[in-house]
Amino acid sequence: RGSGAFWVRPDVDLRAYDRVALKPISVEYKGTPRHYRLDPVRRGVLLTQRDRERLQQMFYDAFKTGLASGEGFGPASKPDPGLLWVTTSLRNVVVRNNEQPKGNELHLVEDYGEMTLRVEFSDSETGQTIARFEEHRTIAPSGAFIGDVFRKDGYSYWTAVRANLSRWSELVRRRMHDQKTTKKEKKKK
Repeated sequence: RGSGAFWVRPDVDLRAYDRVALKPISVEYKGTPRHYRLDPVRRGVLLTQRDRERLQQMFYDAFKTGLASGEGFGPASKPDPGLLWVTTSLRNVVVRNNEQPKGNELHLVEDYGEMTLRVEFSDSETGQTIARFEEHRTIAPSGAFIGDVFRKDGYSYWTAVRANLSRWSELVRRRMHDQKTTKKEKKKK
């Protein structure tokens, strides 16, 4: 839940950039596809190919909307001096409890899994990486609590993932905007 690690090249002025374009999203499982064997108590499941495609599309949609919304950056598609290529990946993905309750079943889970987000911003003309963001996050619903666990009914895995991706995209956009603003204020002094 922390702010994540954010790095910007010290010799770069982000005010020179006002547009972003996303490259295809990549998804990697943690360590080995059989990660669920490493954690028998908190059982994991593997995503199907369709699930992976759905995750990639949700990721793309969240970041395309999130990064290009609000103040600071707009969408673009071809290289020019004001464009940043955005390379995003979900790494060390572990998925847990992906099945939905049946009938009146009530599942209590601590979380749905975890993943690490990595976002790299590079100049569209030179290809030089100028900023990077990375954060590890547990995917958990923000719904009703029972002690330290969540009620699984009524709150799907995909809803939790979508909510986390939206928060992540907003966090990354704010970080980039704050860096642009900080540089601007320093120039004024």
